Amino acid sequence: MKAEDALPQELTVILDSPEFDDEAGIVIDAVEFKNSDLLLDFSFRYWNDETPPQRWQLTVSDYKEEKIVRDWTQDIALYKQHPLLLEHIDTYTELYFKGTTTQSQELFIDIYQSLLTLTEDNVNLGEYVLTPGRVMELSQQGYGLFARGSKTILMLYRQCLTKYSIHAYFVGERERSEEDGALKLFQIGSSYIIGRTFHFVQLK
Repeated sequence: MKAEDALPQELTVILDSPEFDDEAGIVIDAVEFKNSDLLLDFSFRYWNDETPPQRWQLTVSDYKEEKIVRDWTQDIALYKQHPLLLEHIDTYTELYFKGTTTQSQELFIDIYQSLLTLTEDNVNLGEYVLTPGRVMELSQQGYGLFARGSKTILMLYRQCLTKYSIHAYFVGERERSEEDGALKLFQIGSSYIIGRTFHFVQLK
């Protein structure tokens, strides 16, 4: 479900260096919002004080969503496919159901595990992470709206509901535009930004 896009070669050289692997981390220094653009300053910091920080600025045009967490990390990547992009690029629909089950705990586990097939970090999938109590409530409700959003995710939910003899069906679909399909996701530690174009510049 994830597919990386290439980072600038200058960044790749730093990430592949032995010094980075042993002694360095990446920190976010500043975030600035300018209309539909987001400017993110980050730097490579080294335990060895003799090595000065290497500072970068990322400009994300037409950003759609962001989560900024100030932490020390060695994880940085640009994705052209990622579960967090589904909310913006996937077909939007609503999943309705009819039926009940006394096995709400088992249904919850199946739904949770279905999310893990998309990403191990399903906390970031927000509204799709149903609590055991919510699954129990829906299991006893008998009919109604189960969830709305990305059809890719809701198809997994429908498979889980069918397993417990609950009839599940989609109502209404809205296709995303071709422009939305061009969105990418930049991730740095626990932070991420979703936008259209990503421009990296090394600061002096």
